[in-house]
Amino acid sequence: MAQRFRKVDPRFWNDERVLRLMTEEKLGALYCFTGQSNRIGLYSFSPGQGAEATALSHETFAKGFKKVREILRLGWDEARRVLYLPTWWKYNTPENPNVLKACLGDLHDVPRTPLLSTFSANLTHLPETFHPTFRATVETFAKGWGERMADQEQEQEQEQEQEQEQEQE
Repeated sequence: MAQRFRKVDPRFWNDERVLRLMTEEKLGALYCFTGQSNRIGLYSFSPGQGAEATALSHETFAKGFKKVREILRLGWDEARRVLYLPTWWKYNTPENPNVLKACLGDLHDVPRTPLLSTFSANLTHLPETFHPTFRATVETFAKGWGERMADQEQEQEQEQEQEQEQEQE
């Protein structure tokens, strides 16, 4: 299994928003950026796993996670358990457009979420020369996502029809 690597940019500790967090909240924030993250800052996230990894009680982690989301303005889709870090590219700028394109392959592991539209509109911390690659790659993914969702819905409908037929027999 390939080892995942996440760097911690020293600027993280002096970020004006991070400075507003208490010690346990800083630990939670650092975990959000490193613990379960992928290469794009939009990923499936388990607060329970975060509590276990940081050795904080579930209640303490949940309370801190809420404050971290508010202060750092993180996106959170609770229903799908997807976390979005809008400043991801500030601390994790890809080396070039080809690396960016490879990183965006992580979108395939993200559950369908409304946060994708927020993610796809946020070019704030990406170099301007990366914008065309970002837009084209995300657009291609979104089209494929729609097609995959249509296929999944069709499969679910077929399964439901089969179940109904079996129940009628």
